[in-house]
Amino acid sequence: MGLASDLEARVLVVDDEPTVLRALSRQLRSLGCDVVGTDSPETALSLLGGRCFDLLLTDLHLPLPTGRVLAVEAATVAPEVPRIVVTGDNSLRDIVRELGATLVEGVLPKPFDAAVLSATVRRAVGTVRPRDEGHTRRMAEGLVRALALRDVETENHSRRVAAWARRIADDLGLPSYDALQVELGALLHDVGKIGVPDAILRKPGPLTEAEWVEMRKHPAHGREMLAGIPMLAEASHVVYSHHERWDGGGYPRMLSGAAIPLGARIFSVVDTYDAMTSDRVYRRATTDAAARAEIARLAGAQFDPEIVHTFLAVPVIEWLDVRRHFADPSPAG
Repeated sequence: MGLASDLEARVLVVDDEPTVLRALSRQLRSLGCDVVGTDSPETALSLLGGRCFDLLLTDLHLPLPTGRVLAVEAATVAPEVPRIVVTGDNSLRDIVRELGATLVEGVLPKPFDAAVLSATVRRAVGTVRPRDEGHTRRMAEGLVRALALRDVETENHSRRVAAWARRIADDLGLPSYDALQVELGALLHDVGKIGVPDAILRKPGPLTEAEWVEMRKHPAHGREMLAGIPMLAEASHVVYSHHERWDGGGYPRMLSGAAIPLGARIFSVVDTYDAMTSDRVYRRATTDAAARAEIARLAGAQFDPEIVHTFLAVPVIEWLDVRRHFADPSPAG
């Protein structure tokens, strides 16, 4: 007796055994599912953060560079997506040790039975988790952690500029929802670098012109990753436009003035401040006073003058408190 093929669900399947990945994908498609399969946990996290899925079906033993298993990290990146783990473990104690406190909708034993798979998947797809502001923030933070697996220097930088952007958005009088979108856009500004090849992203020396062409695609990559996530629709405008300049000399669209989304204009100021006051391999950080003076000088050229005025009005100690809280790891660490 065949299984009913009426289950319309978008399922992400992750397994590092090609035969198991193919078998699971084939069975799910026979149920009517739209299946995306991968053997890479890093790719799976990127897909979970940037696309909408109704279910994650993953092998239990897929460790990340952090030591955490995929099912655990997925609970942070996309907490609203139900999870089923596939495992050959017979011991409940071993399964619990891997998952910790992470909730899953089902545990599918290997080798799996088609009828059991169908019943488990149908039950899990019916699970609905609420989407709220806390979920939106967790999703954004999960994406930042996914990027940090490839580009470790970005995480604290992203958290600093997000905190500073939120402060300016609040001072400009933006409604709470709009201020949150500015904050999350700043947090996610570099998420498109997930789509940049490692040979370019991690290159120790200067990039060639051809490599710069690829690197400059990351705002568009970021916008594409956030497409289809309604709760991050406004934040995606910051991601796409965060390299635009007030005078029209930026990219990718060479927007100028008020045509640049407000959140991107806010980001531009705090990003420059963080870049100037952070140590780099090729130079030491400049002083806070020098950075503020340079930003003031570029008001009306690189930056929106009103936002520069708001930025300069914030007591320096508040910027320094954020930097201490999200300090970069020391080279020795």
